[in-house]
Amino acid sequence: MNNTVSFIATLCLTTGLLSQAAAADVKLPPETARLKASTLPGFAVAQQKCGICHSADYVDYQPPNMTVKQWTAEMTKMQRAYGAPISDDEVKLLGIYLTSAYGDAASLTEADLALKPVAAAQTDATTWAGTVRPLLAADGCVACTRSTRVASARGTVPSR
Repeated sequence: MNNTVSFIATLCLTTGLLSQAAAADVKLPPETARLKASTLPGFAVAQQKCGICHSADYVDYQPPNMTVKQWTAEMTKMQRAYGAPISDDEVKLLGIYLTSAYGDAASLTEADLALKPVAAAQTDATTWAGTVRPLLAADGCVACTRSTRVASARGTVPSR
């Protein structure tokens, strides 16, 4: 009987202490990493899309002096394996920009440097949401992302 009372008392005390514990307040430092500026069109794509998945300093963790072929392969991997919302044309532009800014710029040709972005056929919010939705779903974000739920309720986001 004594062991039972002792166990119940310990359980109640522990439960009471746990219920009074406050959630930790975590404050992350402000983002300080920035991509190297460039006039190449891939820089604008990188600013717009790379931060969806990771911070700008991720590029510093890649091997130095990667060639355009290697950077383009890295972008293709992010597109196909990780679901990065980048088109095939943007893969090329990103590979060229990253090679110029962080890699072996000597591996770039004049044709690479002259490559211009292909105009998107449609760039409204419905198209953007349809492109990003699979990425959000894969990461379990759809249930928590209010804007996706609201857009779905309005019928502006394509369903699966």
